[in-house]
Amino acid sequence: MHPILFTLPLPTWEFPLLPALLALAALGLVVAGYAEWHKARALTIFGAALAGTASFASFSLGQERVRLSDVQVPTWGVLVALWFVLAWWLCAENAERAGLDRRWAGNCFVIAALGALLASRVTYVLVTAHEGPDLDMFALRQGGLLGAGALLGALVAAAWFLRHHQISFWHWLDTSATSLALGVVLIRVGCYMHGCDFGVPQGAGAPAWLEALGSFPRWGDPDAAPVFGAAAWVTQVEQGLLPPERAASLPVQPVQLYEATLGLGLLLGAWYLTPRRRFHGQVGLTLLFAYAVMRFVLEALRGDLARGFFGPHLEPRFYLPIALLLFSAAFAYGPGLSFRRTRVRVISIGLSTLPAALLAWIAWNSREPVQLSATQWACLPLAFAVAHAWVRQTSALPRTKPGPNVATSQEPNL
Repeated sequence: MHPILFTLPLPTWEFPLLPALLALAALGLVVAGYAEWHKARALTIFGAALAGTASFASFSLGQERVRLSDVQVPTWGVLVALWFVLAWWLCAENAERAGLDRRWAGNCFVIAALGALLASRVTYVLVTAHEGPDLDMFALRQGGLLGAGALLGALVAAAWFLRHHQISFWHWLDTSATSLALGVVLIRVGCYMHGCDFGVPQGAGAPAWLEALGSFPRWGDPDAAPVFGAAAWVTQVEQGLLPPERAASLPVQPVQLYEATLGLGLLLGAWYLTPRRRFHGQVGLTLLFAYAVMRFVLEALRGDLARGFFGPHLEPRFYLPIALLLFSAAFAYGPGLSFRRTRVRVISIGLSTLPAALLAWIAWNSREPVQLSATQWACLPLAFAVAHAWVRQTSALPRTKPGPNVATSQEPNL
């Protein structure tokens, strides 16, 4: 793992933080004014957010002094920035291919990204407040971002922007589907390189290559203070499972790579489905439904504790099959009914119940009760919301007229 991609050598320089924050706030106001003059609403909101954040920070951090020295550029941050640029370009390109204005697609993506960042941080602080009551909202070094909150924030911010400009939300959802899937891939690879969002310990019979992938290192010299390392290593040291002298953690499930691989499948699926969609929103809704199921299952393999847990303690052999049956019910209510042929519809709905039976068999020996994470609680209503939206969108499709060789069913043929 390489949490630091590279280091920028800078001269040592110490300066007060207040003037820098005030200058940043002034820059934000200038950007917002310039963008408003040119009717660039997304850039206006960005400038206003920059000015507001810098102004707020000047009150709480104005007395601090900053010592400028070598800057370490984290791999996670670089991959997130790379995703932002590529995702913005994909949104614009997909919109142009669909005959839409690429400018509003790019502007909407910027608004959605800002909403995702804000919501992911706020929801993380809220769900982990009982674990760290002194957690600073702006101190990302103390904690991270919540993926479910990021998705919700992006959808809400995009819906607000599109409604204000009288643009179809479903058009945007289709054009941004590949961007969202690409985010799953790059961000989870970044998490793996950083060593966060790790999985549960591996079993004794795990293959050597999987143990190598799931062993996260200690960083730095154990004889020097402070001793630090990847989140898996730190957690196991704090729990007394490892001595600080140990160079690597006990092997855990590399769940970040599992999610990145499945995210690549979502990306390929979105590319495949885009030219074949039958209604606006089908690509985006398919991706959201698949992501909800994928993320719910992968959360059961997560071993990091700072994610927020709620509800009763349940054994995985019980709650995983029950939850997957609920996802199957959502599929039967929405996407499953889109198959016009009765045989195909029945088979697809029947196959959707197989993961529940498979996980019931796999998790049968897992008897340690656990609570559902905040993300898992969010995935279930997301699946049913997607199914409901699917029904509403397909109900607006033109009906097929019966003929001698045409089935009388009114569902779209997918």
